[in-house]
Amino acid sequence: MILVDLGGRWQLRTEPQVAMYVRRMLQVKPLRLTRAALETLAIIAYRQPITRPEMEDLRGVDCGAVTKALLERKLIRILGKKDEPGRPLIFGTTKEFLELFNLRDLTQLPTLREFQELSEESRKIVEDEAPRPVAAGLADLAQDPAAEERMIQSTAESESALEQLENAIDRADESSKSTATVLAPPPVPEPPKAE
Repeated sequence: MILVDLGGRWQLRTEPQVAMYVRRMLQVKPLRLTRAALETLAIIAYRQPITRPEMEDLRGVDCGAVTKALLERKLIRILGKKDEPGRPLIFGTTKEFLELFNLRDLTQLPTLREFQELSEESRKIVEDEAPRPVAAGLADLAQDPAAEERMIQSTAESESALEQLENAIDRADESSKSTATVLAPPPVPEPPKAE
């Protein structure tokens, strides 16, 4: 666990290195956002407060379903109604949005100038770090003679780490149970009353 500063609030979080094991143990899928949801979320983050017609004007497509999905995931919220004909709802981001993207506040969002100033070298680095298509990776894997050995070793390491995590959780449960008994001992039975 690590302690993270979230702009005046502190939160205990799982260390990024062990997140895969925790997800596997809890059988939780990571939050996935569609491209449309990410585009809409970016528009809201940079232009808030913003109405749905303004979002649709920027994206060029209907944003109703995406906006509803973002509201359900609590990444955006309704801030009120705009004082114009039709009184459209105004949207903005939430604390959950900041937590998801590990931001203290909206000032930590990269500026549009930073995006434009990416040099060709930086763009190449970003492209190289982007995941390759699965088929290309499988072809490389099939040609690598040591791949099977690495996969076996990696699986063994994952299983060992998961086992250590499960043992640590068991020890923590036992410790919390013993602490609970010390802090709240069972009631002592009263001696029988003499008649």
